[in-house]
Amino acid sequence: MREVPLPGGNTTGAVLVGDVVHKRASPWTPTVHAVLRHLEDAGFDGAPRALGFDDLGREMITYLPGETIGDRLVGFYDWDIAGPSTREWDLAFSALPWVPLASPSDDAEPSSRDVDARARRFHLFLDAYGYDGDRRVFRAVVPERARVQAGVIRRTADAGDPASRALLPIAGLLERSASDVEALPDDFWPARQAPC
Repeated sequence: MREVPLPGGNTTGAVLVGDVVHKRASPWTPTVHAVLRHLEDAGFDGAPRALGFDDLGREMITYLPGETIGDRLVGFYDWDIAGPSTREWDLAFSALPWVPLASPSDDAEPSSRDVDARARRFHLFLDAYGYDGDRRVFRAVVPERARVQAGVIRRTADAGDPASRALLPIAGLLERSASDVEALPDDFWPARQAPC
């Protein structure tokens, strides 16, 4: 079958063969495949299925059709950094792109209205998750999570990983985001009271 290059994303080299994605494996790929098999066994259908490795040593996973930003959630992709974690650590990383707590890529300063809208979305995000802990913890966890991820990208890029080199602009964005989150006002973090 013919290999069709898959566009988009921050790394290159993924191809589609039929309905299977083939991409360069990393040392952690077998662990990620174990997570994907666990999700499959649990009946979760929002993640690709791990199919092993091809003759070239590339990992094989099922293709999830759709756009990365579309009308509805199709599934979750990019499981390369999956691993054991606390809920705060996972929520912090999820809040960066989804709220978004990440800094604007154009270096624009957010207005007070933007900060209020981000606070509303942040608390809506935690409410939807069912988070019942002290939300002020995220003032420290979000920047720490962003800096740790940026550090991983920089270390693996320095070690010669081509995918990580392609992600260096993201490392810079994560570092800038960490500083911007630390500068948010104190009243951003406590749970908002529902209107009467």
